[in-house]
Amino acid sequence: MPLRGAGVLPTALILAGLLGLLTYGGSARVALLGYGLLQATRIEGSDFPKRLIDPAGTRQIIPAPPQRIVSTILAGDHMLTALVSPDRLAGVTYLVDDPTISNIIGVVPPSVPRIATEIETLLALQPDLVLVANYTRTETVRLLIAAHIPVVRFHHDASFQGVMDNLHTLGEAVGAVPQAEQLIHDMRCRIDAVVQRVGERQRPRVLYHAPAGYTMGAETLIDEMIQLAGGLNVAREVQLIGPVKLQQEVMLSLEPEVIVVADWSATPGPEAIQELLHHPVWRHVPAVAHGRVHAIRGAWLTSVSQEAVHGLEAMARLLHPEAFAW
Repeated sequence: MPLRGAGVLPTALILAGLLGLLTYGGSARVALLGYGLLQATRIEGSDFPKRLIDPAGTRQIIPAPPQRIVSTILAGDHMLTALVSPDRLAGVTYLVDDPTISNIIGVVPPSVPRIATEIETLLALQPDLVLVANYTRTETVRLLIAAHIPVVRFHHDASFQGVMDNLHTLGEAVGAVPQAEQLIHDMRCRIDAVVQRVGERQRPRVLYHAPAGYTMGAETLIDEMIQLAGGLNVAREVQLIGPVKLQQEVMLSLEPEVIVVADWSATPGPEAIQELLHHPVWRHVPAVAHGRVHAIRGAWLTSVSQEAVHGLEAMARLLHPEAFAW
């Protein structure tokens, strides 16, 4: 929903004032906050008012359950729709309606504004809580704090435990701890069910193949998915950490037995794997030679919310179809 022009001038004046504080020392402490803001937020207190603390030591108060919550990250959109009613959302990301990456198409009412992360837009929404990520610009976070707007920053999202930690923190911040704990419990049960199904079965060697030659090494959620689903991530054999771009020759030399591709189409289908299946350079790779190249919905594989469990379950079914035949 587009913002009305009536809010533009006040927002501009507020922003100018905040910039002045940051520049001339009225809130010098805020101006000095640096890399520490890139870490996770901590919530103190079981009842409202609660204290919100970032690793730099800045303390903010959440006086009551927030009623105008703004999410600037898609994972936040996914979590919030499972934790609070839509009338408490003052803004969600513009990605929430993208069928190629969102898992909650049609869930957020059209009346809720779709936004990017511009500080002017965030201030104009008059939020009482803003959800950001570790990659959100530090200047944006500084200005929100200077405007006395509580900010929850996600950080640990490279593992299922990190996703659960973020869920718990958000549940504390919005006054939905029981709902967050139920989501976490459901995640654990579904993960445990996958692990029990794949059991001690022989682990195929798996390559995650992303566009432009990227793959995922250790310390990533996709790496954990592969391990929990009963596979061996071949990127670990060359000691890769995080998202890494590999030359095609290196990928071929790893000789994966299974290749997993993220399908970014609005209606997932076999098209995502056709290039690898019919590429002459790849035809002798075991995964291609034996027809074990699979596409999984990209919105599941790359989600850093509770929706990531769908990616794990899909991965396990592809790696060990015999374990899910009954």
